[in-house]
Parts: sequence; structure tokens; C-alpha cells
Amino acid sequence: MRVLIVEDNKDVADLIKTIVDQCGHHPWVAYEGPSAIAIARNMSPEFVLTDIAMPGMDGYELAAKLRSLLGSEVPIYAISSFPEDKAMGHQVGMNGHVRKPVSMKHLKQLLDCDTE
Repeated sequence: MRVLIVEDNKDVADLIKTIVDQCGHHPWVAYEGPSAIAIARNMSPEFVLTDIAMPGMDGYELAAKLRSLLGSEVPIYAISSFPEDKAMGHQVGMNGHVRKPVSMKHLKQLLDCDTE
């Protein structure tokens, strides 16, 4: 599965990329919204994980743009420290929420990866 990771914190992005890789999926990383849109146009992701609090274009705006670009079938999940982001994410078409700090077990479950 092609997984687009959008996270402005390089350490968090690298951690998520490692987990995606360990699951046997193909991770692509963008550190901000405009780059994520360009990557999405080229690689047609099958799953998206995006931070909410990013400079320039936040995760809500990015999710709305990705939703119109990718359609409704591609799951888009927010990555955030704030539980209230879950409700707002749903309003812009996100499928769910991954709480920071990112739990490897939760992320592996979302990616349908063996957690043993």
C-alpha cells in the first residue's frame, strides 16, 4: 500500500515512516501541505496520515484538498496531540485520528500490519 505521511516534525515523520516500512508498505513523506499535494498527484496514495498543526497549510485544509483530489475511498487520518481535532477532522472528511505521541501498536492496527 502507498502511504503518504505529512508531518512537519522530522523525527515524528521518520518514526511513522519506519513503522510503515516495517509493515511492508511504501511510505512517502512530505513536511508541509503543498509538497504533500504534489506528491499525492504523482503517487496516488492509498492511505494518508497528516499532522494538523503545520505552518502555512494546516492539516484540515490539506485534508479537504486531498479529499477532492483523491476521492472518498482513500482513508485520511489526522495526527494530533489534541482530542478536539478528531471532531474537526471528521468535518473535513478525515476518517479518524491518531493521537500524539504516536502509538506503534495503534498505527500498525490502522495499517493492517501484524502487531506481534
